[in-house]
Amino acid sequence: MHKYPYIDVMRGVAVLMVVLVHVYNSFGAVWIPKEIGEFFIAGHYGVQLFFFASAFTIFNSYQSRYHKENTPNLNFFIRRFFRIAPLYYLAIIYYLYYNGLGPNYWSGGLPITTKGILMNISFTHGFSPTYMNSVVPGGWSIGLEMLFYAIVPALYLLLKNANRAVLFLSASLIIKILCDKLAYRYLAIANGFIFDQYLTFYLPYHLPVFVLGIIFYFYIVKGDKQVAWYSFALLAVLLIFDYIKHQIGVIANVKVGAIFFAVSVGLKYINHNNFLSKAIIYVGNISYSIYLCHFAVISFIVEYLHLPERFVAAHNYLWMLIWFIIVLIGSIALANTTTYFIEKPMQKLGNKLIRKSPHLPILK
Repeated sequence: MHKYPYIDVMRGVAVLMVVLVHVYNSFGAVWIPKEIGEFFIAGHYGVQLFFFASAFTIFNSYQSRYHKENTPNLNFFIRRFFRIAPLYYLAIIYYLYYNGLGPNYWSGGLPITTKGILMNISFTHGFSPTYMNSVVPGGWSIGLEMLFYAIVPALYLLLKNANRAVLFLSASLIIKILCDKLAYRYLAIANGFIFDQYLTFYLPYHLPVFVLGIIFYFYIVKGDKQVAWYSFALLAVLLIFDYIKHQIGVIANVKVGAIFFAVSVGLKYINHNNFLSKAIIYVGNISYSIYLCHFAVISFIVEYLHLPERFVAAHNYLWMLIWFIIVLIGSIALANTTTYFIEKPMQKLGNKLIRKSPHLPILK
């Protein structure tokens, strides 16, 4: 499978954006003016950039193996499980030990139960407003990724060309509206704020971004140059509709995804054989570990070093940069450890299992 360095650049930028917004929330939100704070808050779009890059990578990987393996679907799920689950399970253990089972912000004031832990272990916590993000900080996006993986084989069969992918982008907006109605009926909880957050975290809300990543796959890998024009024409129609309807939320992610598409097209034509690109690619290659580790680094600084009190008192943007660098360095150090002692060995184990089971039945 061909490697695309600008995809790793996207991952690196994405995780830097996520770390930035969480550093801001922990160290700067209380004093930074709202107008400037919006710049830092925009870092949460880094998760959606992850989704965009992930959809491209997954479709590229899936199609490159689909006709070469006896059991492509089963092998796909084995690879994905051993790529994501081991480190996530370690995160479950660590954060449960560190935070305990008591109520927290994301649990809506309810304690963590065995059900919530099991839902995180099985990656079904994306169906629960209470447990989507309350066991592992940022765990909502991991559950969402795994749910996307679950539908990839069906999407691969359905989206055979760019035209179908663009049509499905439109359909994803309708899917979001229908799923919202079902969520209000079957998943609504007493804590209205947490439920509202859930509706911006679950898969239907982010599905358009994934689909745009698939459209980018057709543009880059399949060489369908017209797909960019199809997508931008569709975006123009959606923006007009969005303006008329006063910024309805269902279209917001399409706009974000379209920006990622345009930026990614630009990145394709940039020479990444320079120090900055190589540094960002390095960060991108360990971005999954950084994502799960940086919450622990921030918590350690807040609780044990008591540095934020001095930082808040300083009200200095230089200190904001310093804390960002400290958190990033600490996260990279931890991520290197988890990548090379957990992620890579577990991926090798998954591939070994696939090689030793060449005649397992194909999953339809």
